[in-house]
Amino acid sequence: MSAFLIFALTFVGYIVLGSLGTTYSEPLGATILTALFTIVLILVIQMLSKRPKEEEVTKTNHYANVGIIIAILIAPLFIAMNVGAAIGPVLSIVIWQFVFSGFGEETFYRGYMQSRLNDAFGRPYEIRGVRFGFGLIISALMFSLAHILNPFDLWTLTGELAIWWGTFTFVGGLIFGLLREWSGSIVPGGLVHGLEAFGEALGVIFS
Repeated sequence: MSAFLIFALTFVGYIVLGSLGTTYSEPLGATILTALFTIVLILVIQMLSKRPKEEEVTKTNHYANVGIIIAILIAPLFIAMNVGAAIGPVLSIVIWQFVFSGFGEETFYRGYMQSRLNDAFGRPYEIRGVRFGFGLIISALMFSLAHILNPFDLWTLTGELAIWWGTFTFVGGLIFGLLREWSGSIVPGGLVHGLEAFGEALGVIFS
């Protein structure tokens, strides 16, 4: 199971949401994404025991993967130009989602928080050969809570709580956290998280 297949499944979710005229912050949209993310979580659990052998990982594989990632990220720009949409907002969302939301959030929640919680509570449990602990669950919950509070102003105590946004982000947090435990790196989770830029950018183009 590669990051690209996971990306494809989550992208399907954004397509479905767009066709139904709903968003991930609404009950229907969040339920659809939660269901798809749960499928992805099951697939990730299935792949945990599969690690590529060193001899199977070649420079050609790396170059091909980098090429695919770049193609996915720049595709929305060409789509925007083709349909006459503004390039600026699309470029902005791609950079934000991939760099800051994707790798930025993974650096904090999985790279720092989950690692520190693992140091504190250990990793006493195991699933398909991958050890994990309460750090996985707590970091996923905090990741979800941050999204629930996203539209709420804590300084003025005004705004709304995005409860539905917290559903699929919790499952997403489990996915990214398991990838962190499996690989020992935030890169796989960062890629999966960051490549959501494609779906987000399409939402900007066709909104």
